[in-house]
Amino acid sequence: MKKAILLATCLLSAPVLAVTTSTWTQTNQEDFKKGTLDIVVATNLGDLKLSRAVKTLLEQDPKISSVNALAEAADGTIYAATGPEGVLLQIKDQKVSTVATIDGATSLTSLLVDKSGRLLIGTAGEAGKVLAIDKPGGKPHTLFEADRSS
Repeated sequence: MKKAILLATCLLSAPVLAVTTSTWTQTNQEDFKKGTLDIVVATNLGDLKLSRAVKTLLEQDPKISSVNALAEAADGTIYAATGPEGVLLQIKDQKVSTVATIDGATSLTSLLVDKSGRLLIGTAGEAGKVLAIDKPGGKPHTLFEADRSS
């Protein structure tokens, strides 16, 4: 009986001995594209780093390809200056809405919420502008416009 148990143990453990480790080398970000990253990010140098939790708030939008600036108001509302079509977004309670689309602006490049709560917006386009929204829900108005001839 002891011989049968020893023989069964040897036969069952043989496949375990056949397993070996392997090594992969990734040299750039493209090497990670086929995999699924969970709580890590692949840098453009091919390094893996821990990431923060990510939650998608806005699906892809053809009018928005970049977020150029963020500003937080006193009430916790986050404003996002985007490009290339001059869309100003508001993020409140994890919901995204469009505050304004600035005509003639290729991109909104900078944001600032001043002490009074007024939102200042810097734009790019044919002529750079500084716009202001005086209170939540207000419409943007021009504070400064660069001379187009210079």
